[in-house]
Order: sequence, then C-alpha cells, then structure tokens
Amino acid sequence: MQGHILSSFFYSYTLVQIPAGFLATKYGGKILFGGSVGFCAFLTLFTPICAYLGSTALIILRVCEGFVSVIIKKK
Repeated sequence: MQGHILSSFFYSYTLVQIPAGFLATKYGGKILFGGSVGFCAFLTLFTPICAYLGSTALIILRVCEGFVSVIIKKK
C-alpha cells in the first residue's frame, strides 16, 4: 500500500509534463510558478485528514498534488 501511495504522485506528475510545458509557454513562468506552489502547499495541508480517512483518499490527494506540482518544475 505504501508503494501505491508514494507512486500515485509520480504517475500524475509524468502524465502532465507536456501540457504543463504548453501552459508555461502560453501564460509565463511567474503566474504558473506562484499558483502551483501555493496550490500544492494548500493541498499538502490536507494530508493528515486524508491519511485518517484512508489510503484511497490519500492516493487521490497525492494524484492532485502531482498534477499541480509539475508546473513548478517547468519554469
């Protein structure tokens, strides 16, 4: 189960590489970088709640964090 939780971040991270590159060229790095850092930090606040709810909720949260954090790396 730990492997599924940890890898769920990277599955969504790799799926959004190319679309995030297009967004970065269209809107610029400053807006995407600031928004993705803030939104990823906001999602991280829900980690204890999702861990309490169960592994499925935590996997869904980690997938969402992966979608958001890919934009951070594209700057």
